[in-house]
Amino acid sequence: MKKLLLVTTALLMICTMSVKAQLPNGSFAPDFTATDINGVEHHLYDYLAQGYTVVLDVSATWCGPCWSYHTGAYNGTGGEGALHVLHNEHGVENGGNVIVIMIEGDGTTNTDCLYGATDCNSSTQGDWTADTPYPIIDNADIASAYQIAYYPTIYTICPTGIVTETSQITAADHYTFIENSTCQSVFSNDGMLLNYSGTVGTCDDADIIVDLVNIGTNTLTSANIVVTGVSPMIDFDWTGSLDQFEMETLNLGNVTVVDGADVIITITDMDDNILNNLLMPSIGATLSTTHIHIDILTDVYPGDNSWTIYDDSMNAVATGGPYGEFDVQSDPVQVTEDVYLDETGCYSFVLIDQYGDGFYAGAHANVYGVTSGGAAMENILTIGDAGLSFSEVSGAAKVNEVVGIIENAMASVLNAYPNPTADFLNIEYSLLEAGAVSFEVINLLGEKVMIENLGTRSPGSNVDRLDMSALNAGVYMINLVSNANTSSLRVSVQ
Repeated sequence: MKKLLLVTTALLMICTMSVKAQLPNGSFAPDFTATDINGVEHHLYDYLAQGYTVVLDVSATWCGPCWSYHTGAYNGTGGEGALHVLHNEHGVENGGNVIVIMIEGDGTTNTDCLYGATDCNSSTQGDWTADTPYPIIDNADIASAYQIAYYPTIYTICPTGIVTETSQITAADHYTFIENSTCQSVFSNDGMLLNYSGTVGTCDDADIIVDLVNIGTNTLTSANIVVTGVSPMIDFDWTGSLDQFEMETLNLGNVTVVDGADVIITITDMDDNILNNLLMPSIGATLSTTHIHIDILTDVYPGDNSWTIYDDSMNAVATGGPYGEFDVQSDPVQVTEDVYLDETGCYSFVLIDQYGDGFYAGAHANVYGVTSGGAAMENILTIGDAGLSFSEVSGAAKVNEVVGIIENAMASVLNAYPNPTADFLNIEYSLLEAGAVSFEVINLLGEKVMIENLGTRSPGSNVDRLDMSALNAGVYMINLVSNANTSSLRVSVQ
């Protein structure tokens, strides 16, 4: 199914590109070895292994906002960009611990464009090399590896290899991010769970697959990994040999997700850094109802749209549409239907756009469960008016277990600080649309030890504060829930 990237431009100026998914915060940095325009070679993992933080400015010579940030015009500093200041004040060459690198990420432009030369084969804002004290690498492969979706993208890569998009902020704010606990220290023994790639959206058995990466300086030779919320519980002993920044994909087993349980994958050895020993993949969510509500507003081609609910033997138990003649333009059609399933089991909701041109001009689809009292519950499927192009979108549904396929991530946690904390935790997050926000605090046993309902928040950047002082010391998962979407972040309480 095709995805659509939604980019918020609040407080930022960007140059948009083709639709793709930006590398998420918390990802592990792809390595690169590349030569800059002065012939000097740079190896990312070598820099990280030396304890340096690397700040990547991925820009394009034709991009006006990139030039504004590069030169300092974005904040009126006049001729000296934030990354120039960061390099001059904290760069390794000047006795600091930061390496700034600019990546020219557009493969269609030639190197002459970096110099503002007349034989630039595209367009350029000027001479990017003038008075630039840090290296410039002309390499579109790096931009591709980091899944760049817009220019400029500013990534800060901590010595642990963890990537965070720090955006167009000042030099002081960059260094504050690097020096506070968000950019964690390097430890001798530090195995990390990363990138759940197992089964999702299923009512049946699930393969639990994760990446184990060594971000410690010592060679990682063993780890015990426990998975709860599944039957049978997994207790997996891994042995091997991973040098720093090496990774191995582990299939921990095939299990059944327990109804109503959060699946928690944990390294139980508790090495030097417990903050990255836990993953909570979204495999299932409880919905105690047999009442399914369907709300669809078609676009001006309602004959393209239809839906079917299948049981676990792929027998159609309910259908709807199409709502007009195929490929004939007319007024949009509002569809409101309720389906009552006869028995428990596994069902699939399939929404089809026959032509495949997507929803436009206010069109949407929203399918969710309803309680006996008539209240809406977790979504099975949500598609908003964003010109989404698709041919078939499915939401797997079990009567007591519903998994929605959300096309657009509407909420994301950006940062939490101080982390670790002994009392208050400030959480920065972003919403693509206004909605009710709540935070769930979950311990390593999968128990919700705190729920904080914050009411409606505005789209864009938000900051809220949680009082964690009543919690026992340990590692917790913070779930941000808004508009039926969940985004998570690990924190530690001292």
